[in-house]
Amino acid sequence: MSISNIRSRFPFYDNPGVLYLDSAATTQKPDSVIRAVQDYLRQVANPGRSSYPLAESIRHRIEEVRAQTARFFGANDPDSIIFTAGCTSALNLLALGLRDTLAPGDEVLVHRNDHKACILPWMHFPEVNIVEYAVNPFNGTIDGADLLAKISKKTRIVVLTHSNNIYGVLNPIREISRAIPDNCFVIVDGAQSAGHCPVNVSEIGADAFACSGHKMFSLEGVGIVWTSNRLRSLLRPVQFGGGSHPFEPGTINATGIISFGAALSFLEEVGLDAIDKHIHTLTRYGVDQLSALGCIDFLPGFAYDKTQRPTGIVSFRVPGLSSVDLAYQLAQKRIYVRAGSHCSSGSEAALDSVRISLHVYNTTDELDILTDALRCSIAS
Repeated sequence: MSISNIRSRFPFYDNPGVLYLDSAATTQKPDSVIRAVQDYLRQVANPGRSSYPLAESIRHRIEEVRAQTARFFGANDPDSIIFTAGCTSALNLLALGLRDTLAPGDEVLVHRNDHKACILPWMHFPEVNIVEYAVNPFNGTIDGADLLAKISKKTRIVVLTHSNNIYGVLNPIREISRAIPDNCFVIVDGAQSAGHCPVNVSEIGADAFACSGHKMFSLEGVGIVWTSNRLRSLLRPVQFGGGSHPFEPGTINATGIISFGAALSFLEEVGLDAIDKHIHTLTRYGVDQLSALGCIDFLPGFAYDKTQRPTGIVSFRVPGLSSVDLAYQLAQKRIYVRAGSHCSSGSEAALDSVRISLHVYNTTDELDILTDALRCSIAS
């Protein structure tokens, strides 16, 4: 894979000198996605509302993307794919749609440093008890033994993150899911793994897998949730209106879905294995360069355990420097990173960090520039 050729596919890089290291927040968009959106916007209609040829062709295109999504994620049935407004929307749909299956005193297992969307929906159910499981304090992976020890006869839902948006390493979802009792539903937040590495929902042992399109090169405002047959049979609609799909009421986001289909085609063209390998190489290089500065305080993740499989996220602090101030200084040099608590409601929220997040268009040269910029900020 030629990275120079990949970068030429992204109009963002028509403006040289800008370092975009914030792909965990959202990705830049390739030219093929932009063209697909522009082509659609030249002739629009409301799919599912009208029966004339243009509207029918768009409806057919949406169903093609649904089938494409199922193939991309290894799902056996296109009807197992629900289009949503994003990963947060999907996780809320799952929580609200499963509420009727929960009795007073039932338990939902979560990890406090996962994204708020994994936790807050369940906290709004006063009849449910939230139980927290631990992660490895060094590499940030789920502590499977602790999780299994927390499961009781009251446990009904287990929420797992495939790759935490602060720690940035893949969790062994398949192994953990298979050890969880069958009477529990397993829900996986795949926002930081989808588009970074191959994911086969038929093999991970979960009941639901949610992700956002905009972190996979599509437009904002679109995402998906895959559901198993047994979960889908109990899931209840939480919004109501016109349309034939019980979980997609109202006018569907055709623009977003078409962009998502184009993004999946781009990912397939480049190859998820090649993307995974590139991200792994970049992450290792970036950690090595930052470590050489001698004053970087890494958060749990790949920096402490290079046997793990990274998803391009490295979070760190510089003692004595505010993470927000450091990110501001980098932005003045046109280096874009994220600072703060990264939508975590746990202990890391009190101790914010700088997060760099890498994808297929990033290079080792950019990480050299970042390291030099950090060296200057630290020295000053």
